[in-house]
Amino acid sequence: ELAQQKLEEKGNVPDEDIEAVKTFTKKFFLVFVIFGVTFGTLIIGAISSLIGAAAAKKKPFSPLNEMN
Repeated sequence: ELAQQKLEEKGNVPDEDIEAVKTFTKKFFLVFVIFGVTFGTLIIGAISSLIGAAAAKKKPFSPLNEMN
């Protein structure tokens, strides 16, 4: 609805194009949402992993020394 109002405010967009945009948006809205959420989660996960790896203190571990 908001996109339709914005296109109508421009005034130079034909009604057929507005209907085409609405149809396209209705068909692919779920795909866009899934892709956006997945991509956003990957980016946030990568950044979190990099921060965690940078903050983690490396502690050498040798299983042979732990047996004694």
